[in-house]
Amino acid sequence: MRTWRPTLEHVVLAAIVAVGVASTAGPIDGNTMFVHLRTGIDMFRDHAIPRRDPYSFTAAGEPWVAQSWLAEWTYGALHRLGGFRAVVLEQMALTGAIGVVLAALVRTGRMAATAVSGVAVVGLALPEWSARPQLFGVLCFAVAVLLVERGRRLWLLVPVVWLWVNTHGSFPLLVVWLVAGAVAGGSRHGAGWRSWRPEPIATRAIGWCAAGLVAAMANPLGPRLLAFPLRAAGARHTIFTAIDEWSSPDFRDPTGVVLLGALLVSAVVVVRGGTSWRRGAGALVLVGAGLYAVRNLPFAAVALAPVLREAWRRRPLAPGGPASSSERRTASIGMIVIVVAVVLMVVRVEVGDGIDFRRYPVAASRWMDGEGLLDAPHRVAAPDVVGCYRILRDGTRRKVFVDDRYDMYPVDVAEDSIHLLRLDEDPGAILDRYAIDVVLVRHRAALAQWLRDRSGWAVAYADGDWVVYRRA
Repeated sequence: MRTWRPTLEHVVLAAIVAVGVASTAGPIDGNTMFVHLRTGIDMFRDHAIPRRDPYSFTAAGEPWVAQSWLAEWTYGALHRLGGFRAVVLEQMALTGAIGVVLAALVRTGRMAATAVSGVAVVGLALPEWSARPQLFGVLCFAVAVLLVERGRRLWLLVPVVWLWVNTHGSFPLLVVWLVAGAVAGGSRHGAGWRSWRPEPIATRAIGWCAAGLVAAMANPLGPRLLAFPLRAAGARHTIFTAIDEWSSPDFRDPTGVVLLGALLVSAVVVVRGGTSWRRGAGALVLVGAGLYAVRNLPFAAVALAPVLREAWRRRPLAPGGPASSSERRTASIGMIVIVVAVVLMVVRVEVGDGIDFRRYPVAASRWMDGEGLLDAPHRVAAPDVVGCYRILRDGTRRKVFVDDRYDMYPVDVAEDSIHLLRLDEDPGAILDRYAIDVVLVRHRAALAQWLRDRSGWAVAYADGDWVVYRRA
């Protein structure tokens, strides 16, 4: 019986998985996830998917397509079983699984080459690995890429696509990647374009992907889930450009420097080693999508992984002999350290409560609650991050001005909320339009400075970070 012995490359692959687990090992503190958590909790309690907005006074009753209904349902079920900690463990499992597939996609058989590729793809994806439904989409894309790379059992794309459509709206990226590979990887058996034939594996994958999209219509919300991403992006393009995750990377901040370094390393490896048209075209399209909107970077990292692997394998590598006893000993120690680190991450989650509100106006909200300012007839204007926090905290009991569901809010409401914080238009007119009599913002916000100079508004509460203004 053959005994498995760890090598230094195995340590590198395990480290990729561990980094994935670590990226979501802390308590949930992202405002985007707050709304998904509340939706899941309410959905699991009421045994129904919300069809109209129940959380705001600016879009109350507006049609709402809960695109990530299945992911949210898992949040509600896990919260019922083990609170927010159970949801954190699910997110850790998702990012760990993404790490496993990435490790399989970048593995070259050489420790140094695998390490370089692993650092590049993780550096590209890590800034956007955070607790939210998008992790389901990244995992589904990674599994789809792995299936196409191996060229076997492509029928598994059907359940993968079904799961993706029902958990996150990023599934059109798979279609884009497959089509780019089929077109660019097509063969020419003679002169002229008439001899062009699409790449066979990508073509078969497109067929199974189409079958998965048809199967995905079998869901509680029907075919609307398939049309939703394109309809939302097309109608609200100008609004999405004002959202951080829909903006291009800023290569001047530390995160941007890491991204730039990962892209440069990848470019050097590919230029020196080369790659096939099918892999290269698909990766290039998704890297372009990541440069357009940072939310697409994890998908770009997955598409880039097999490109880097092929580039290394095209370069002549010196044959390697069996690992020495000292190398095996080092690899064994490294594997033990990584396993212990992962166990400690899980223990850390178990001793916490799984949620972190420190970035949010907890004290200010408590004071407003005591003063009755959060209840009707008062109307509170606050940034979308505060709206997300209040939705998780209060559910449907109290209505918010806006949150980050910009795909749902009427276009004029979404634009007004952006103009209000940026002072692009007259803030007084916007506040009057929605009968706002209370404003909760950070001290340094432009709106806070504007209100400070207006006689019709007075400071009602202030702490180190947040300030509450009331109409005088």
